[in-house]
Amino acid sequence: MRTDSRHSKFARDRKNLEGLEFHWWVQERYIETIGMVGDTSAFPVLREILATDPPKEKPRDASDGRCVYLAINAVTRLTKKDVRDKPVADMDIEKTRQKVLDLIKEK
Repeated sequence: MRTDSRHSKFARDRKNLEGLEFHWWVQERYIETIGMVGDTSAFPVLREILATDPPKEKPRDASDGRCVYLAINAVTRLTKKDVRDKPVADMDIEKTRQKVLDLIKEK
């Protein structure tokens, strides 16, 4: 499969799955996979995932939080720059999310 078609499929599938609660695990695997086999052309979709703020006055649902974390990991792998300052159990996802957004803004 050509790289550009893989990333186009990633972006298209991400849009099609958005908001479908029963597909939470598919979205998570897509983000994880693109971090391993992707390249910087995946940044627009990863940026969109990272830029989504949590709902007002309540935490993200479990899958949304995992998607943000997986997007952080994907960007870390693709850029080969790690802005994570703590292990996942101790990491402030919201602060790290902003650091990663700043990192890919430059790209």
